[in-house]
Amino acid sequence: MRSIAVVAALALAGCANVAMVTGSWQGKKMDDVAAAWGPANSVQTLDDGRRVYGYSDTQGAAIAPYTCKVWFVVKDGVVQSSRTEESMMGSCSTILANKAKAN
Repeated sequence: MRSIAVVAALALAGCANVAMVTGSWQGKKMDDVAAAWGPANSVQTLDDGRRVYGYSDTQGAAIAPYTCKVWFVVKDGVVQSSRTEESMMGSCSTILANKAKAN
């Protein structure tokens, strides 16, 4: 629950550091991420047995959409690391703020 509060506070303040927000899940159970973020859009299993859970969200007008992709690398049910990709600067901050409002 503390991680949800961190995401909400940072994202709603408009100064979310995306790496800090997604990194706050490191060491936490993936079940907790899924409870806060909903089901992942994709799940892949790596050769070494780790799983990569992908979240993707696109918002904005049809002529100028922006996309945020977040991946969590998980071993034995625990988040080991995360990575983000934005289609334009600030995309993930906006989308994370909307996720925080929804939760």
